Amino acid sequence: MTPKQFTNKFEGISFDIYGVRLPKFKPKEKKELNLNKKDNLSFLKALCSHGLQTRPLINEKRQEYVDRAKDELRIIEELGFVDYILLVYDVINYCADENIPTGLGRGSAAGSLVLYLIGVTHVDPIKYGLYFERFISKTRAKKQIVDGITYLDGELMCDVDIDVCYYNRPKVLQYLEEKFKGKTAKILTLNTLTSKLLIKECGKVVASKDETEMNTVSSYIPKVFGKVQSLDTAVEEVPEFRDWCDKNQNVYNVAKKLGGLIKNKGVHPSGVLLSYKDLESSCPVELSSDKDPVSGYDMNWVSLSNVKLDILGLRSVSVVDQACKEIGINVTDIDLEDPFIYQKLQDLRSPHGIFQIEADANFRVCQKVKPKNLEQLSA
Repeated sequence: MTPKQFTNKFEGISFDIYGVRLPKFKPKEKKELNLNKKDNLSFLKALCSHGLQTRPLINEKRQEYVDRAKDELRIIEELGFVDYILLVYDVINYCADENIPTGLGRGSAAGSLVLYLIGVTHVDPIKYGLYFERFISKTRAKKQIVDGITYLDGELMCDVDIDVCYYNRPKVLQYLEEKFKGKTAKILTLNTLTSKLLIKECGKVVASKDETEMNTVSSYIPKVFGKVQSLDTAVEEVPEFRDWCDKNQNVYNVAKKLGGLIKNKGVHPSGVLLSYKDLESSCPVELSSDKDPVSGYDMNWVSLSNVKLDILGLRSVSVVDQACKEIGINVTDIDLEDPFIYQKLQDLRSPHGIFQIEADANFRVCQKVKPKNLEQLSA
């Protein structure tokens, strides 16, 4: 249940949660840059200025890069996201110093020229026609000032997925723990009963059905893009499931009542909580089986008053890095417009090892679309 759903359900209950307060910190500066700026905004502007001089850009569009960088910086400053952007930069910078492979950038963050200029992402948003507004929207992002303190709306904050080498993710987390002592934790997840599991278990318990029959019945419930559909949707769309439910109405009714209940708890695979104050003053805390601190709130609640960093440990990042090292190239040297890449995708027989495309639904879409360039692939 999200905080909004909670307050809507229980009238008269409210929370004095003003929003996210970003922790103050000074990002580690690369020695070779020698920027020596006193405040974080000046530091970010200097990083962008350096990027305009050193990053691969389209020469004919130099002024467009300058104008867009100024616009993005103005919005980032206006909405109070400077420290968040530099926090992400600091993590990427640490990875570079420690030779930890990172991803080239994905999701809405790839639409930010600022992130490209400071080296967080490696896809030129102007070259590929990507929109900054997908990353940060002035009409959606909100902040408020209470007693002179700026708070950001955690549900509407910008979000950068930081992809790192799977085997070195613990090292990155340790860096954050040491930099922000007593202020970091992993994030609780609450796993609910899915419709497939519900109908299967209710059939066995309520009506003493055997395993074979219930495996068949649960298989009627469809998945769309990997997401198991609800009991109601299955009844509407699958005649075989609807017929079975009509004959076993009691099983269906019990399963409906149990829908959405929590099955068990776990730890978010990528989320890291970063609090402004000591962790215990921000949320309840428990220890995982590995003795790591874990928030007592799930992601929806934690993000109301804390920074949530998404640091994903991906084997694909590790594999690509190792492959590039063995053939003597840098991953950023690969021409994303090379027709060979898209011919291979069009001839695709096995998606194994291709990030996200190897998922069954995405693989089928790729087979039908047969992308010929990066724009078609990203769409």
